[in-house]
Amino acid sequence: MWDLRIFHSFGCVMAYKDLAKRRECVRRWNQSHPSVVAAAVERYRAKIKNAVISAYGGQCRLCGCTDNLELHHIHHDGAKHRDEVGQSIHIYRWAFKHGFPQDRLELLCRDCHRTQHPMERNDSGQFTRPMKVGSHVKPA
Repeated sequence: MWDLRIFHSFGCVMAYKDLAKRRECVRRWNQSHPSVVAAAVERYRAKIKNAVISAYGGQCRLCGCTDNLELHHIHHDGAKHRDEVGQSIHIYRWAFKHGFPQDRLELLCRDCHRTQHPMERNDSGQFTRPMKVGSHVKPA
């Protein structure tokens, strides 16, 4: 994961037997190299998200669109699941770690995903009606 030479150049010896000292060393290094840490986190998130999207077929289950893909909780238990594991990338990481469960999650484009939730609020807080499934797809 990390190139240990980076830690050695910072003065951290990764052979600390004391876990607290090792964590403190890594914490100091992370604080002094925020751009390196941010880039590593972004690569990790992209890798997980791309693996999950591929595992679920790489396209919307309803309309076949390949843009703006999102995971949808089939049984509409997303709020409870987010409370358990966290938001956004944590859902993708959960799917990755649990073998991409097809009975709990599916891949939908943003527009089709909105049709699966009957009454949602728009950006100004007003309730909106869902679009008809596939109405955002241009005819061929």
